[in-house]
Amino acid sequence: MTERREKVGEEGEEVIVLEEKEGEQFGLYSWDSSLLLAEFVWYSRSLWPSSHVLEMGAGCGLAGLVAAKCGASVVLTDKNDPQILSNCARSVALNHLESKCRIEALEWGTDNSNLLNQIKVDFVLCSDCLYDSTDFEDFMGTVYEVLSIHPKAVVFVAYQIRSSQRSLRHLLLKWNLKMRPISLNEWLPIHRLFLFDHRFKTSFQLFELSLPQLPT
Repeated sequence: MTERREKVGEEGEEVIVLEEKEGEQFGLYSWDSSLLLAEFVWYSRSLWPSSHVLEMGAGCGLAGLVAAKCGASVVLTDKNDPQILSNCARSVALNHLESKCRIEALEWGTDNSNLLNQIKVDFVLCSDCLYDSTDFEDFMGTVYEVLSIHPKAVVFVAYQIRSSQRSLRHLLLKWNLKMRPISLNEWLPIHRLFLFDHRFKTSFQLFELSLPQLPT
């Protein structure tokens, strides 16, 4: 295992220390999508104080750890793999965020209602959860499960576009989910756009998922 330091913010003012093991399981490494989502969390930091955040497919937990540093109470989740969960716990400890974070197993495509009914959820963070197309169905079904129990929650998803042939449209329709793309212009200062355009704009997307609002 190695320690990796990620700097987020305009001047790299927030440093997150992660425990990583590159080259093994996906959940033991921090991907570029998680850095994009972590930057979004930092620049949207007025959202997080006193909020309750669930991170799905947390892996090393970068985005969730930034939310915790911004004042959120965070539940970091990943599949029920002791190595991934213990590695995530190590990242929490390295950042001295034990009082703000808890770690739980959450298996996509299964009944997670026991856990979801025990926690509060205002926001959900997901980075690179759409890596393998065979997981898309289970991922979107679990997002719907979260929102069906916490209907006012908002889900933020960052992912890398790896194929133009992949589409979420049929799953959005199936699970009755509303998707809103989030452009860099919405949250990033103008003088930072060039750097982020160069690194993220062409192959990465950030979007919001929620349940459609019912007519009043």
